[in-house]
This record gives sequence, C-alpha cells and structure tokens, in this order.
Amino acid sequence: MVFSAAAVYNVGIVGFPLGILNRDSFDLDKFWLEASPVMLPARCHILCVDDHEDTSYMLTHLLEQSNYEVVTAGSIRDALRLIEEEKFDLYILDKRLPDGSGLDLCRRFAALTPHVPVIFYSGDAYELHRQEGLYAGAEAYVPKPEIDKLIEAVGHLLADKDCAAAAA
Repeated sequence: MVFSAAAVYNVGIVGFPLGILNRDSFDLDKFWLEASPVMLPARCHILCVDDHEDTSYMLTHLLEQSNYEVVTAGSIRDALRLIEEEKFDLYILDKRLPDGSGLDLCRRFAALTPHVPVIFYSGDAYELHRQEGLYAGAEAYVPKPEIDKLIEAVGHLLADKDCAAAAA
C-alpha cells in the first residue's frame, strides 16, 4: 500500500524516521515491516575470557558476524564478576590467565553454572593440554590459532540450545 507523505502526515501517524516525510510517497507496508520488532531467535550470549586484547577483539568480531553476542573478560576476577551479573550460553577460555589458571576457572564455572558448556581456546596445543582441559570440564579444546575449528565448535555446542534464557 503506497500513500503520499502528506496524506499519512494528515492522519496523524507519528514516529517516522527522519527524512521520510521529504519523499513524495512511500510504501506503508514496508515501513511497518521495518519499524516493527521482528521475533527473531534470541542471540546466544558468549563469555570470552582471554587476557590478550587482540584475541578478544578478533573473537568478538568473528562471533558477532555469526549473530552471537559476546562479552569479554581479561582475568578470572572479571569473569566471575560477569557471571554474577549476566547469564551466558557458552564460555570460551584461555588456559593461561594473569590471575590464575583457566583450568581452575573451568572447574569453578562447572560448579556455578553446570549447564553452560566451556571451550578452551589456547596456545597450549599438546595432547596433554587438551586432556587437561577436557578433564577440567570443557566440552572442547581448540588450539590457537585454529579459529575455524573454534567457530565450528561454538556452532556445534549451541546448535540445539535455546538461548532465550540468556536474553532474560
């Protein structure tokens, strides 16, 4: 349905984006579709704990492109504060952090939020390190810099997860 801008203005519809009334006409159906909130699935909420800012930035950028919401922490202390304030659907941890071990943090997360899966993304790439991470409670262990495998692991762990709880 297409109306002239003057006709729509005269019937008292308000709240148009700036500049919409400068056009001679516009598509009202398209306007309401774009202006109305669409019920999309809730974005999964991921906490990334890594003390390297460049890694955190890269992970945030890549995961947000896949429609995940990412929050970062650079230390165990910051991560524990964040899980008290927010709900997360997945944790991505580095094994080495400035104030302790990611393995210890993984165990604490398992005790505090046992339903939230953990992925280690670490430069410690030996089989022994992978086994330590899995033994600490992680569902996956991806060595840096294998970002494609990390994105794949995130997708796999969140594929069937209802992320609506984190949005609440």
